[in-house]
Amino acid sequence: MKVEERVDLQQEVEQIRFSLHQKLLVAGGVALIALFFLVQVRGILKPFIWAIIVAYLLDPIVTWLAKHSGLRRVYVVTAIFIAFLGGTIGFLWLIVPVMSDEVREVIKDYPNIIRSLFSNVAGGEPLVIFGQQFDTEAITSVLSGAIRELPKSVPLVLTRTVDSLARMFIFLVATFLLVRDAPRISEGARNLVPTPYRTEVTSLMRRINAVLGNYIRGQLFLIIFMSAMTWIALGPIMHLRFALVMSVTTGFLELFPIIGPIVAGAIACSIALFQSNSFGWPPWVYAAVIAGIYTVLRHMEDYLVIPNVIGRVVHLHPLLIIFALFSGATIAGVLGMFIAVPATAVLKILGEYLVQKLAT
Repeated sequence: MKVEERVDLQQEVEQIRFSLHQKLLVAGGVALIALFFLVQVRGILKPFIWAIIVAYLLDPIVTWLAKHSGLRRVYVVTAIFIAFLGGTIGFLWLIVPVMSDEVREVIKDYPNIIRSLFSNVAGGEPLVIFGQQFDTEAITSVLSGAIRELPKSVPLVLTRTVDSLARMFIFLVATFLLVRDAPRISEGARNLVPTPYRTEVTSLMRRINAVLGNYIRGQLFLIIFMSAMTWIALGPIMHLRFALVMSVTTGFLELFPIIGPIVAGAIACSIALFQSNSFGWPPWVYAAVIAGIYTVLRHMEDYLVIPNVIGRVVHLHPLLIIFALFSGATIAGVLGMFIAVPATAVLKILGEYLVQKLAT
């Protein structure tokens, strides 16, 4: 918006005054319309939300590179995207064949994994959960049948693949535009705040930005760190089958605090229970050692990595984190679980701000 247009708009705004009651009615009406619209288009929101998250992550990097290289922002963003796409293609070229072999083995041995897990959990007896009795052999048979039926769902898989590619394209375009125009978007949002409140709102946004920035960048570091450490422990040292799949899975499950590491450890131990090992140990000993490795890695993460990388800026009680994760999963699935903790941290900051305002 040009300076002259902005001045004219300001003069028009000053001529029309809303009472407090009118302001509340307008704000409430706009909020309801926006909420109704978002509910109606919720099916296409995920690529845009992911784009916002990635753009938020990339913005400091692009800003720093543009400042120190002297290049225009659009050229820096383009170079980063080309490097990312090239690196991704190269990585997939190297890693997909290996992971495909391991995934095929997992699918082939899936009944044995489930049967071994149930056998060790239930001791060969029917499994009882909340007073309900389940036949473990029947469950294993159903799951095995579902795995065998997978090839018949090829048309559905192709349809979903096309849909996923379309969403990926939307995500890439949206991310590119958001990163390229980040300074203008930020300045526009700042100008929407009335001048008397701008300093206070800017300070509040700075606190939120510190929490989100540290959390997101810290989580990315944790994914890489835990994937690498798990691969070293499970592959070259313990010779666990599907070590590569497990290390990548463990890394990405770090996105879900508390629950993710437990699930990753449980899966690895389940694999160890039915696998013959080169150490001559009984299966339960081998699984116990795997569990010990996950425990050590978890403590390394809690006491060495998280305090120094994330800095404990979130400051949320573990019970609140669990509640936030399940609430996020209920509302928006995997995406909801991913953003549940940082969203709760932001709500905590906003809540503290409102309490201070109400108390003064």
